[in-house]
Amino acid sequence: MNTETIHERNRRILVDYKLKAQAELIRRDVWQCCLNCMNWNKGIQRCDYYVAVPPPAIIVSGCAMHEMDDIPF
Repeated sequence: MNTETIHERNRRILVDYKLKAQAELIRRDVWQCCLNCMNWNKGIQRCDYYVAVPPPAIIVSGCAMHEMDDIPF
């Protein structure tokens, strides 16, 4: 196995763990983004608060109007 193949395999493993970790943080409402906001309309993939599709950076990082679905206590 050459170095490039080992490097590529390790990169794929890292990306796989990273994606799983991000998905879990979103699922647990640790990472606030459009995907776990009450205003996000999953059916049509848009924000119902602003009645628009946010830019990608906002979808990933959320906005000031982020609302959680569950009570935190």
